[in-house]
Amino acid sequence: YLPKPFSIDELLATIASIFQKEQTRTQAVDQKMRTLTANISMILPHELLTPLNGILGIAQVLRYEGPAMSGDQITEFGKMLEESGTRLQRTIKNFIIYAQIEIMTSDPQRRNQIPQGVTEHLSELIHEISNSIAAKYKRQDDLQLTVQPAIAAIPEEYTTKILEEIIDNAFKFSKPGTPVKVVVELDSDFSIIKVIDKGCGIMPKYLENIGAYMQFERKIMEQQGTGFGLIISKRLTELYNGRFEIKSQPAEGTEVIIKLPKSLTINSSRNTNQAETQN
Repeated sequence: YLPKPFSIDELLATIASIFQKEQTRTQAVDQKMRTLTANISMILPHELLTPLNGILGIAQVLRYEGPAMSGDQITEFGKMLEESGTRLQRTIKNFIIYAQIEIMTSDPQRRNQIPQGVTEHLSELIHEISNSIAAKYKRQDDLQLTVQPAIAAIPEEYTTKILEEIIDNAFKFSKPGTPVKVVVELDSDFSIIKVIDKGCGIMPKYLENIGAYMQFERKIMEQQGTGFGLIISKRLTELYNGRFEIKSQPAEGTEVIIKLPKSLTINSSRNTNQAETQN
């Protein structure tokens, strides 16, 4: 803002200041995009090639040994193909979501492009996803659900992604016969989801690097993009002005606490404040 009256020198100084701010913002966006590109280029080959190699290996077996196989054997190989294909699909989707998040958050002017939506039946969705994942690991008796009617101001597609990643990790990294608890609580602003397991836990030094994809992903557990799914869940939660917290002790278990805003009003007001701060 330039109050009147003003001199030519003051006008030129104001214009120069505006250009400088825009240049600084552009440089920051460019740096984030370079970092994103470097991270993806280093991790993507491993995450894609692992399931792809499985698919190609099974295809070769079927090609050369298929005629001599029984129906049951072919069915089993078909199941393995489906599992590898599902893993590959999940990896590709995760990278697409990750790239979209980074693009939207790296440039304040793109925040108005963030998809808006509401998950109206949050507890029903949690119940469905939790039971499906428990069945996948053949651990229905280990699942302990404590839910109540809830809503979240985030598109259901993204809510589903967050829940799938966190609940799947809880079962994947805990032993059969130990409980996996999924709890829904409410406060005045947030629907609070807690996923608690008694699994292997995460070392504190890795928790500190959860926001740094390269450090976290490569050092913890490379199998099936575990760290990546965790980071996507955190980034999605924060994108919609939620809160994401992990409490974990090695060999004791992990508790993930996800707080999702119940109202679009909360999202809108906080996005406005963030944009004003960044400008």
